[in-house]
Amino acid sequence: MRKSEPIAISSIFARKDQDGNYTYSASIYQNILRYSVVLKKDTSENKRLSFTLWEITDWLTANEEGNIDKPNKQRIENKQETIRTKLQNLVQLKLIRIAGHKPMAKGTGTITTYQFTEFGDLFALTTKSFDSKTWQEFHHICDEIYNLFSTIFRIEEDSTSTTIFYSKFFERCKEKQVFEYIVMLLRDTLAHGTKNIPEVEDLFRRVFIFGFKDKELRNYLNRLFDETIDSLDFETKKLVLYSLKLDIESKMRESVKDLDGFEKERYRVRGFADTVALEGYCFMCNHFLPVGIELLDYRKWDRDPILGNLTANCPICGVSSSLQIADVL
Repeated sequence: MRKSEPIAISSIFARKDQDGNYTYSASIYQNILRYSVVLKKDTSENKRLSFTLWEITDWLTANEEGNIDKPNKQRIENKQETIRTKLQNLVQLKLIRIAGHKPMAKGTGTITTYQFTEFGDLFALTTKSFDSKTWQEFHHICDEIYNLFSTIFRIEEDSTSTTIFYSKFFERCKEKQVFEYIVMLLRDTLAHGTKNIPEVEDLFRRVFIFGFKDKELRNYLNRLFDETIDSLDFETKKLVLYSLKLDIESKMRESVKDLDGFEKERYRVRGFADTVALEGYCFMCNHFLPVGIELLDYRKWDRDPILGNLTANCPICGVSSSLQIADVL
Protein backbone atom coordinates (compact mmCIF):
# COMPACT_ATOMS: atom_id res chain seq x y z
CA MET A 1 0.00 0.00 0.00
CA ARG A 2 1.29 3.43 -0.91
CA LYS A 3 2.37 5.43 2.13
CA SER A 4 0.23 8.54 2.58
CA GLU A 5 2.08 11.83 2.78
CA PRO A 6 1.81 14.09 5.84
CA ILE A 7 -0.66 16.91 5.42
CA ALA A 8 0.94 20.19 6.47
CA ILE A 9 1.63 23.66 5.11
CA SER A 10 5.32 22.75 4.94
CA SER A 11 4.46 19.86 2.56
CA ILE A 12 3.76 22.46 -0.15
CA PHE A 13 7.41 23.53 -0.12
CA ALA A 14 9.09 20.25 0.84
CA ARG A 15 12.52 19.71 -0.71
CA LYS A 16 14.61 16.68 -1.61
CA ASP A 17 17.50 16.18 0.78
CA GLN A 18 20.02 15.30 -1.89
CA ASP A 19 19.69 18.24 -4.30
CA GLY A 20 17.50 20.84 -2.60
CA ASN A 21 14.90 20.82 -5.37
CA TYR A 22 11.22 20.63 -4.49
CA THR A 23 9.76 17.16 -4.29
CA TYR A 24 7.41 16.09 -7.08
CA SER A 25 4.50 16.25 -4.62
CA ALA A 26 5.40 19.80 -3.53
CA SER A 27 5.67 20.91 -7.15
CA ILE A 28 2.14 19.67 -7.82
CA TYR A 29 0.82 21.56 -4.78
CA GLN A 30 2.50 24.77 -5.96
CA ASN A 31 1.15 24.39 -9.49
CA ILE A 32 -2.37 23.83 -8.15
CA LEU A 33 -2.05 27.06 -6.16
CA ARG A 34 -0.81 28.91 -9.26
CA TYR A 35 -4.19 28.17 -10.81
CA SER A 36 -5.63 30.77 -8.40
CA VAL A 37 -3.71 33.49 -10.28
CA VAL A 38 -5.05 32.15 -13.60
CA LEU A 39 -8.64 32.28 -12.36
CA LYS A 40 -8.24 35.87 -11.21
CA LYS A 41 -7.07 36.87 -14.68
CA ASP A 42 -10.24 35.36 -16.14
CA THR A 43 -12.59 37.71 -14.31
CA SER A 44 -12.71 41.48 -14.04
CA GLU A 45 -15.19 41.24 -11.20
CA ASN A 46 -14.26 40.92 -7.57
CA LYS A 47 -15.54 37.38 -7.15
CA ARG A 48 -14.17 33.90 -6.70
CA LEU A 49 -14.42 31.60 -9.67
CA SER A 50 -15.04 27.93 -8.99
CA PHE A 51 -13.41 25.03 -10.84
CA THR A 52 -13.76 21.29 -11.16
CA LEU A 53 -11.27 18.46 -10.84
CA TRP A 54 -11.35 17.97 -14.62
CA GLU A 55 -10.71 21.67 -15.33
CA ILE A 56 -7.69 22.00 -13.06
CA THR A 57 -6.24 18.65 -14.20
CA ASP A 58 -6.66 19.80 -17.80
CA TRP A 59 -4.81 23.05 -17.03
CA LEU A 60 -2.04 21.30 -15.06
CA THR A 61 -1.49 18.75 -17.84
CA ALA A 62 -1.40 21.44 -20.54
CA ASN A 63 1.09 23.52 -18.55
CA GLU A 64 3.27 20.67 -17.35
CA GLU A 65 6.94 21.56 -17.76
CA GLY A 66 8.38 19.99 -20.88
CA ASN A 67 4.97 19.08 -22.28
CA ILE A 68 4.56 20.07 -25.92
CA ASP A 69 1.71 17.71 -26.78
CA LYS A 70 -1.92 18.65 -26.61
CA PRO A 71 -3.40 17.01 -23.48
CA ASN A 72 -5.65 14.07 -24.24
CA LYS A 73 -8.50 12.50 -22.31
CA GLN A 74 -6.46 9.47 -21.20
CA ARG A 75 -3.56 11.53 -19.81
CA ILE A 76 -5.96 13.73 -17.86
CA GLU A 77 -7.88 10.80 -16.40
CA ASN A 78 -4.63 9.08 -15.33
CA LYS A 79 -3.62 12.18 -13.41
CA GLN A 80 -6.98 12.92 -11.84
CA GLU A 81 -6.64 10.60 -8.85
CA THR A 82 -3.39 12.28 -7.77
CA ILE A 83 -4.89 15.76 -8.16
CA ARG A 84 -8.05 14.69 -6.33
CA THR A 85 -5.97 13.68 -3.29
CA LYS A 86 -4.02 16.97 -3.41
CA LEU A 87 -7.25 18.96 -3.54
CA GLN A 88 -8.62 17.06 -0.54
CA ASN A 89 -5.44 17.84 1.40
CA LEU A 90 -5.63 21.52 0.46
CA VAL A 91 -9.26 21.58 1.62
CA GLN A 92 -8.10 20.16 4.96
CA LEU A 93 -5.44 22.90 5.15
CA LYS A 94 -8.16 25.50 4.44
CA LEU A 95 -6.43 26.74 1.28
CA ILE A 96 -9.28 25.45 -0.89
CA ARG A 97 -12.96 25.04 -0.07
CA ILE A 98 -15.68 22.91 -1.60
CA ALA A 99 -17.92 25.45 -3.32
CA GLY A 100 -20.76 23.10 -4.21
CA HIS A 101 -21.84 20.74 -6.96
CA LYS A 102 -23.04 21.12 -10.51
CA PRO A 103 -24.62 18.75 -13.03
CA MET A 104 -22.28 16.64 -15.13
CA ALA A 105 -22.01 17.55 -18.81
CA LYS A 106 -22.97 13.96 -19.62
CA GLY A 107 -25.16 11.75 -17.49
CA THR A 108 -27.38 12.51 -14.52
CA GLY A 109 -24.85 12.85 -11.71
CA THR A 110 -23.13 15.89 -10.22
CA ILE A 111 -19.49 16.91 -9.85
CA THR A 112 -17.78 18.80 -7.03
CA THR A 113 -16.69 22.39 -7.57
CA TYR A 114 -13.87 24.06 -5.63
CA GLN A 115 -12.75 27.60 -4.81
CA PHE A 116 -9.49 28.97 -3.47
CA THR A 117 -9.76 30.58 -0.05
CA GLU A 118 -8.06 33.86 0.79
CA PHE A 119 -5.19 31.92 2.36
CA GLY A 120 -5.01 29.84 -0.82
CA ASP A 121 -4.63 33.12 -2.72
CA LEU A 122 -1.87 34.08 -0.27
CA PHE A 123 0.14 30.94 -1.01
CA ALA A 124 -0.48 31.42 -4.73
CA LEU A 125 1.00 34.93 -4.55
CA THR A 126 3.88 33.69 -2.39
CA THR A 127 4.62 30.98 -4.96
CA LYS A 128 4.37 33.58 -7.73
CA SER A 129 6.85 35.84 -5.90
CA PHE A 130 9.60 33.23 -6.36
CA ASP A 131 9.35 33.86 -10.09
CA SER A 132 10.00 37.60 -9.72
CA LYS A 133 12.83 38.79 -11.94
CA THR A 134 13.06 42.37 -10.67
CA TRP A 135 12.52 44.26 -7.42
CA GLN A 136 9.62 46.08 -9.10
CA GLU A 137 7.85 42.78 -9.80
CA PHE A 138 8.44 41.61 -6.24
CA HIS A 139 7.25 44.95 -4.84
CA HIS A 140 4.02 44.67 -6.87
CA ILE A 141 3.35 41.18 -5.44
CA CYS A 142 4.02 42.54 -1.95
CA ASP A 143 1.31 45.16 -2.56
CA GLU A 144 -1.07 42.39 -3.64
CA ILE A 145 -0.28 40.42 -0.48
CA TYR A 146 -0.81 43.49 1.68
CA ASN A 147 -4.20 44.14 0.06
CA LEU A 148 -5.07 40.50 0.68
CA PHE A 149 -4.05 40.79 4.35
CA SER A 150 -6.22 43.91 4.61
CA THR A 151 -9.16 41.74 3.56
CA ILE A 152 -8.31 38.68 5.66
CA PHE A 153 -7.63 40.73 8.80
CA ARG A 154 -10.29 43.39 8.36
CA ILE A 155 -11.37 44.78 11.74
CA GLU A 156 -15.09 44.43 12.30
CA GLU A 157 -17.36 44.56 15.32
CA ASP A 158 -16.93 40.86 16.13
CA SER A 159 -13.23 40.57 15.17
CA THR A 160 -11.01 38.42 17.37
CA SER A 161 -8.11 39.95 19.27
CA THR A 162 -5.68 38.14 16.94
CA THR A 163 -7.31 39.66 13.85
CA ILE A 164 -7.14 43.13 15.40
CA PHE A 165 -3.47 42.67 16.24
CA TYR A 166 -2.50 41.32 12.81
CA SER A 167 -4.38 44.14 11.08
CA LYS A 168 -2.64 46.84 13.10
CA PHE A 169 0.78 45.21 12.87
CA PHE A 170 0.74 44.79 9.09
CA GLU A 171 -0.57 48.34 8.73
CA ARG A 172 2.31 49.60 10.87
CA CYS A 173 4.83 47.64 8.78
CA LYS A 174 3.38 49.14 5.60
CA GLU A 175 3.57 52.66 7.02
CA LYS A 176 7.20 52.13 8.06
CA GLN A 177 7.99 50.69 4.59
CA VAL A 178 9.17 47.32 5.92
CA PHE A 179 6.26 45.14 4.80
CA GLU A 180 8.45 43.66 2.06
CA TYR A 181 10.60 42.14 4.80
CA ILE A 182 7.53 40.37 6.21
CA VAL A 183 6.94 38.85 2.77
CA MET A 184 10.60 37.83 2.59
CA LEU A 185 10.25 36.09 5.95
CA LEU A 186 7.08 34.42 4.76
CA ARG A 187 8.91 33.07 1.70
CA ASP A 188 12.04 32.02 3.58
CA THR A 189 10.04 30.29 6.31
CA LEU A 190 8.16 28.28 3.69
CA ALA A 191 11.00 27.55 1.30
CA HIS A 192 13.93 27.10 3.68
CA GLY A 193 12.39 26.43 7.08
CA THR A 194 13.61 23.35 8.96
CA LYS A 195 10.59 22.96 11.25
CA ASN A 196 7.30 21.34 10.35
CA ILE A 197 4.49 23.86 9.81
CA PRO A 198 1.16 22.05 10.33
CA GLU A 199 -1.27 24.92 9.70
CA VAL A 200 -1.46 28.55 8.59
CA GLU A 201 -1.47 29.77 12.21
CA ASP A 202 1.86 28.01 12.79
CA LEU A 203 3.32 29.80 9.77
CA PHE A 204 2.53 33.22 11.20
CA ARG A 205 4.02 32.23 14.55
CA ARG A 206 7.24 31.27 12.77
CA VAL A 207 7.29 34.50 10.75
CA PHE A 208 6.82 36.60 13.88
CA ILE A 209 10.09 35.32 15.34
CA PHE A 210 11.71 37.71 12.80
CA GLY A 211 14.63 35.38 12.22
CA PHE A 212 16.82 37.77 10.25
CA LYS A 213 20.58 37.47 10.56
CA ASP A 214 20.66 41.27 10.53
CA LYS A 215 20.26 41.99 14.24
CA GLU A 216 19.34 45.63 13.68
CA LEU A 217 16.47 44.69 11.37
CA ARG A 218 15.34 41.94 13.73
CA ASN A 219 15.29 44.34 16.66
CA TYR A 220 13.42 46.96 14.64
CA LEU A 221 10.63 44.53 13.72
CA ASN A 222 10.44 43.34 17.32
CA ARG A 223 9.98 46.96 18.40
CA LEU A 224 7.13 47.35 15.91
CA PHE A 225 5.63 44.13 17.27
CA ASP A 226 5.84 45.38 20.87
CA GLU A 227 4.57 48.84 19.93
CA THR A 228 1.56 47.30 18.20
CA ILE A 229 0.71 45.24 21.27
CA ASP A 230 1.10 48.30 23.52
CA SER A 231 -1.24 50.30 21.24
CA LEU A 232 -4.12 47.86 21.82
CA ASP A 233 -6.80 48.54 24.40
CA PHE A 234 -6.34 46.74 27.74
CA GLU A 235 -8.68 43.80 27.08
CA THR A 236 -7.47 43.14 23.52
CA LYS A 237 -3.83 43.34 24.63
CA LYS A 238 -4.50 40.88 27.45
CA LEU A 239 -6.21 38.43 25.08
CA VAL A 240 -3.39 38.64 22.51
CA LEU A 241 -0.72 38.02 25.14
CA TYR A 242 -2.72 35.25 26.76
CA SER A 243 -3.15 33.51 23.40
CA LEU A 244 0.62 33.67 22.82
CA LYS A 245 1.24 32.46 26.37
CA LEU A 246 -1.06 29.42 26.06
CA ASP A 247 0.48 28.45 22.74
CA ILE A 248 4.05 28.58 24.08
CA GLU A 249 3.22 26.74 27.31
CA SER A 250 1.28 24.06 25.45
CA LYS A 251 4.26 23.36 23.17
CA MET A 252 6.70 23.48 26.09
CA ARG A 253 4.61 20.93 27.99
CA GLU A 254 5.16 18.37 25.22
CA SER A 255 8.90 18.22 25.90
CA VAL A 256 9.36 18.97 29.63
CA LYS A 257 11.21 16.45 31.78
CA ASP A 258 9.97 17.63 35.18
CA LEU A 259 6.24 17.85 34.46
CA ASP A 260 5.28 18.37 38.11
CA GLY A 261 7.69 21.29 38.50
CA PHE A 262 6.61 22.83 35.21
CA GLU A 263 2.90 22.62 36.12
CA LYS A 264 3.58 24.27 39.48
CA GLU A 265 5.36 27.15 37.71
CA ARG A 266 2.54 27.33 35.18
CA TYR A 267 0.04 27.59 38.04
CA ARG A 268 2.14 30.27 39.76
CA VAL A 269 2.11 32.57 36.70
CA ARG A 270 -1.40 31.62 35.52
CA GLY A 271 -2.83 35.07 36.23
CA PHE A 272 -0.11 37.00 34.39
CA ALA A 273 -0.76 37.22 30.64
CA ASP A 274 2.69 38.76 30.05
CA THR A 275 4.62 35.92 31.75
CA VAL A 276 5.14 32.44 30.34
CA ALA A 277 6.11 29.24 32.17
CA LEU A 278 9.09 27.41 30.67
CA GLU A 279 11.59 24.72 31.56
CA GLY A 280 15.35 25.06 31.38
CA TYR A 281 18.26 22.69 31.88
CA CYS A 282 21.39 23.78 33.77
CA PHE A 283 24.44 21.83 32.66
CA MET A 284 26.27 22.91 35.80
CA CYS A 285 23.59 21.81 38.27
CA ASN A 286 22.54 18.91 36.04
CA HIS A 287 18.90 19.76 36.80
CA PHE A 288 15.77 20.64 34.87
CA LEU A 289 14.34 23.84 36.30
CA PRO A 290 10.96 25.54 35.78
CA VAL A 291 11.23 29.29 35.14
CA GLY A 292 8.83 32.17 34.51
CA ILE A 293 9.96 34.65 31.85
CA GLU A 294 8.33 37.73 30.37
CA LEU A 295 6.64 36.59 27.17
CA LEU A 296 7.87 39.40 24.92
CA ASP A 297 11.44 38.91 26.17
CA TYR A 298 11.24 35.20 25.34
CA ARG A 299 10.02 36.00 21.82
CA LYS A 300 12.95 38.24 20.93
CA TRP A 301 15.67 36.46 22.92
CA ASP A 302 18.75 35.67 20.84
CA ARG A 303 18.99 31.96 20.07
CA ASP A 304 22.23 30.02 20.55
CA PRO A 305 23.67 29.73 17.00
CA ILE A 306 24.72 26.09 17.56
CA LEU A 307 22.08 24.60 19.86
CA GLY A 308 19.19 26.81 18.79
CA ASN A 309 18.27 27.25 22.46
CA LEU A 310 18.04 30.35 24.63
CA THR A 311 20.59 30.79 27.39
CA ALA A 312 20.16 32.43 30.79
CA ASN A 313 21.88 32.60 34.15
CA CYS A 314 20.90 29.70 36.38
CA PRO A 315 18.87 30.93 39.42
CA ILE A 316 20.41 28.15 41.58
CA CYS A 317 24.14 28.06 40.80
CA GLY A 318 24.29 31.57 39.29
CA VAL A 319 26.61 30.52 36.45
CA SER A 320 26.27 32.77 33.41
CA SER A 321 24.44 31.25 30.42
CA SER A 322 24.42 27.79 32.01
CA LEU A 323 20.63 27.51 31.79
CA GLN A 324 19.49 26.23 28.37
CA ILE A 325 15.84 26.96 27.55
CA ALA A 326 14.26 25.23 24.58
CA ASP A 327 12.97 27.31 21.66
CA VAL A 328 9.40 26.11 21.06
CA LEU A 329 8.30 29.01 18.87
